Amino acid sequence: MIERFKKPEYKEVKRLGNTLSYWREEVLNYFKTRLTNARLEGFNNKTSVVRKRAYGYKNPNNYRLQVLNACS
Repeated sequence: MIERFKKPEYKEVKRLGNTLSYWREEVLNYFKTRLTNARLEGFNNKTSVVRKRAYGYKNPNNYRLQVLNACS
């Protein structure tokens, strides 16, 4: 199916075929395991919010403790 998407004259469909080909293994892994990286993205978002709210910590340990508190 991916090969059929790479051959049409419409550049958008070709681009979709190339994207599916490039990410093929990752897409198939989702259907096998039903896992995404959403939890990791959520943790990254929380760490960004803590960093923005704090205007920078002078002590890295305090930042670490705030992140642990926000993600627990």
